[in-house]
Amino acid sequence: MTHFDGSLLARDSDGYEAARLGAVWNARKPDRHPDLILLAGSDRDVQEGVRLTVARGPRVSVRSGGHSWIGTGVRDGGLLIDLSALDEVTVDAPARRAAAGPAVQGSRLNTLPAERGLVFPSGHCPSVGVGGFLTGRPLHAVRRSHSARQPVRRRRSVDRGAGGGRAGRRP
Repeated sequence: MTHFDGSLLARDSDGYEAARLGAVWNARKPDRHPDLILLAGSDRDVQEGVRLTVARGPRVSVRSGGHSWIGTGVRDGGLLIDLSALDEVTVDAPARRAAAGPAVQGSRLNTLPAERGLVFPSGHCPSVGVGGFLTGRPLHAVRRSHSARQPVRRRRSVDRGAGGGRAGRRP
């Protein structure tokens, strides 16, 4: 079995039920049970989790910040990759670049670049993770008050392809 920086939980593991219920932010906890939950502790964990699904064939679902009202990331069977611990943000103002983990909430992603004269066009809800903004339908909250700030130029992504397994930047 692969070593993970985070935790791989089976249905009978200590912490499984807390992780399953914690994958949804509100009281509408779905009665769905993934076979495995990977609490990713690093980009490498995400890559290894995807490789695990390719090798074993289970379906995969992903939770970034857990803001889905109906808990769409929590499915019966398969592997749930929980990215909620990947919440680091770094800002390089001279290069106009920021790197943000998928669970970084909009409030942090708006505040840190703004302190350096930059802006990131995130959604309007401060508790949604950047993974939701980038993969969902964000409602951009960049207002006229931000217009003098410079945009952040790139975002970091993890290759979801089974063969690549590499992290990189996308324009």
